[in-house]
Amino acid sequence: MRKIQSFLFIGSLVLWSIQAMADSRSLAGLWAVRLDPIGVGEDQLWHVQQFEDAVKLPGAIQAQGYGSTPSLDTPWIGGSGLEKLDVPQYAGYREYLTADDYKHPFWLTPDRYYRGAAWYQKEIEIPDTWRGKRILLKLERCHWPSTVFIDEALVGSDSSLSTPHVYDLSRWAAPGAHKLTIRIVNDMIVEVGQNAHSVSDHTQSNWNGIVGELSLIAEPALSIKSLQLYPNVEQKSVLVRIELQKLEKTAVDGLLTLQAVGPQRLKKVQQKVSTANGLHYDVVYPMGENPKLWDEFNPNIYEMRASLSSASGTDEKRAPFGMRDFRAVGSRFHINGRPIFLRGTLDCCVFPKTGYPPTDVAAWKKIFKTLREHGLNHMRFHSWCPPEAAFVAADSAGFYLQVEGPFWVNQGATLGDGKPVDKFIYQEIDRILDEYGNHPSFCMMAYGNEPAGKNQKQFLGRLVRHCQKKDPRHLYTGASGWPMLPESDYHSTPAPRIQQWGQGLGSILNGRPPGSDYDWRDVVQQNDKPIIGHEIGQWCVYPNFDEVDKYTGYLKPKNFEIFYDLLKKNHMGDQAEDFFMASGKLQALCYKAEIEAALRTPGYAGFQLLDIHDFPGQGTALVGILDPFYESKPYINAQEFNRFCGVTVPLARMQRRILSTADEFIAKLEVAHFGAAPINEAKIAWRIADDDGAVIQNGEFSKTVTIDNCQHVGEVSVSLAGMAAPQKMHLEVEVKDHGSNSWDFWVYPNDAGLNRGDVLVADELSRKVVKQLEKGATVLLNLNGKIKKDKGAEVAVGFSPVFWNTAWTNDQPPHTLGILCDPENPLFKDFPTEYHSNWQWWGVIKDSQAMILDGFPTGLHPDIQLIDTWFYARRLALMFEARVGQGRIMVTSIDFEHRLTSRPAK
Repeated sequence: MRKIQSFLFIGSLVLWSIQAMADSRSLAGLWAVRLDPIGVGEDQLWHVQQFEDAVKLPGAIQAQGYGSTPSLDTPWIGGSGLEKLDVPQYAGYREYLTADDYKHPFWLTPDRYYRGAAWYQKEIEIPDTWRGKRILLKLERCHWPSTVFIDEALVGSDSSLSTPHVYDLSRWAAPGAHKLTIRIVNDMIVEVGQNAHSVSDHTQSNWNGIVGELSLIAEPALSIKSLQLYPNVEQKSVLVRIELQKLEKTAVDGLLTLQAVGPQRLKKVQQKVSTANGLHYDVVYPMGENPKLWDEFNPNIYEMRASLSSASGTDEKRAPFGMRDFRAVGSRFHINGRPIFLRGTLDCCVFPKTGYPPTDVAAWKKIFKTLREHGLNHMRFHSWCPPEAAFVAADSAGFYLQVEGPFWVNQGATLGDGKPVDKFIYQEIDRILDEYGNHPSFCMMAYGNEPAGKNQKQFLGRLVRHCQKKDPRHLYTGASGWPMLPESDYHSTPAPRIQQWGQGLGSILNGRPPGSDYDWRDVVQQNDKPIIGHEIGQWCVYPNFDEVDKYTGYLKPKNFEIFYDLLKKNHMGDQAEDFFMASGKLQALCYKAEIEAALRTPGYAGFQLLDIHDFPGQGTALVGILDPFYESKPYINAQEFNRFCGVTVPLARMQRRILSTADEFIAKLEVAHFGAAPINEAKIAWRIADDDGAVIQNGEFSKTVTIDNCQHVGEVSVSLAGMAAPQKMHLEVEVKDHGSNSWDFWVYPNDAGLNRGDVLVADELSRKVVKQLEKGATVLLNLNGKIKKDKGAEVAVGFSPVFWNTAWTNDQPPHTLGILCDPENPLFKDFPTEYHSNWQWWGVIKDSQAMILDGFPTGLHPDIQLIDTWFYARRLALMFEARVGQGRIMVTSIDFEHRLTSRPAK
């Protein structure tokens, strides 16, 4: 920590330059700081005292060395989650919870942790030119409530988690030097929910500080307090609602001038105002005969410039807006009369380098550019509201945003029961609408995430009606996830996804043979409002330990250190990258299946992935094809993802993907197209090729593709009789000049049977079998159904990878992340495969058991290795081989006995 010299408060060193902008002075820089962990500062009048330590603002104190080293006693928001370590499976984690190098297993570990009050202090100088003006203090983003003092006077307090804290200092800030003191408390002052991403240790961290703009602002005595813009596309106008504020007690006259600039520079509109007639004025501003509309393809941004001139000077406010009409029409969303499909992801306030969200536009532009490259057009902010910069960047990117209040009132908290959080919800929602409502990207809003409380429906129904009346520029739903309310403009529900929470091995991916003929029309058709798929995906990948070096801030991935240590202890440290890549390929496969099912659903409004990038908390949920820094992982790139998650996506409905030479391959082809315009006489080409790229059959359809999905364009039907088998095949479909997509399928011999040759098949390692092995026999030992607990029976083996994670879900199945194998192994001579799971493995994995190879030679890598959840990192196998005496034995736990006719891959 740095000490501030005694002359800091008496000299001119800390007095920011009077050569700054005439009406705005930045307060960024060095501040004095004093921690108040037990909350005695107010009673002891700290604001009239002087502090010795220093900190830089904008910033967080924990990132600058303040606080204590995390330990078992750290008072994490919502608790530590370490009670999960009390189960036998996690007993080994306790060795990592040491005071010297504490490693938290369930989220990023900060270098320093602090929870409580912190006081910030700075000498300021009010110039004489500001005499008679309104003087404001703006703190763009505080975490969490702030209290402001000038000299010995209390100015006031603010508690917003989402909007700037703005204080009127006019009463106390006479020209000259003053001591400005700000108290910030990062504690749960209102029960917004222990896992709410606005406050949670799981994601952004429970930081204490002020980020973004810190400034003093001077305004004329008569100024514009609020500038709200309500575009009307049909009438080609904007309703401008202005609220004035004044310092004078007497009436003041002024001249209001409005002008919109942007794609076009429109005429000025002027109106005389007088505070004798009130402080609220509505002006209809004409946008001309041909206003430029805003949407994802043409993000035309206007800026309304409002100038108010009076005897006290001229005040100018500017606000962005877009001419757009976003509404619900039946089960779909429409933008300016055109149907859209929301291809969305969540942002859970994950910013590991700082621990808090960026407040600069460039950072958010980079995020939205990355998402656009992956085919997305929508983002939901899960239980938090982003700063102004995110809206500005989304406006320019044409991104549709769902904004939420900073609430996840669950896990012990409830809403609608008359608790303080009920009032705070209304206050915060109103502040968000007032602060960010002009932005055209701000299209949708929910109170927050997944509420609890017996009165939640009534409470949220009233809230939705309140919002609809207050600000009709946006569409509203009560909450993300549930409940579905008659008052809502649209619904958010987890019903349309291929794996439900707790569904485990009974989900579509794990319980149904591979195909692509399902969709969610039963869910959509039950409702007459748009349905958004809530938090679809959640497919995990193995940790990428090479990612650790990216964490250059005060949050460290010490959970990764634990996971890698466990892997090494179980003699698999050299396989970390292989596990990462193999599980990643399976993860991408599952996301493709999930998104295509959504695009196949008639009348569906869209989905919100959880998540396109990793979530570091709640046990560690590595669900992203991007890492927490919004950077790509090597097993799938943006172009590949965009093929099945873009503006124009060819789709194929296939009942089966695993076939025999007695079958006919049938695929019904469709196109989902949500572009700026229809595609007239589109050329849709298809081809079937083998794994070497040789074309087996091809064709072409011609069809005008409208703006819609479920547009049938033709059918592919190919007899597989006489084809070489087994082999992997590909169906590729291209809408020429607009997009292409492809699917793998497999062909196996119809009557291959089981050729045992001279192999001895056994289901137990009897003395007789051992003797034959010693004499040189080749033995296949099939232990399926006989694996005992502690030997692998407790491992839930599924085709899909881990869903969310196992640590935070009471070991929710499946526990594995696919297979790893060597395709060059002679074992796979008649089983075409990559090194990772693909759809042909479904029938092999179905009903199989894992074998734990504890006690086996450390260098043994199974022929078919299951990738275990990283929380256990057990060495698992479905098949391995060894030499015994003069013989060889192949041990397997695959089910080779049941339903073989329906699983030709076996």
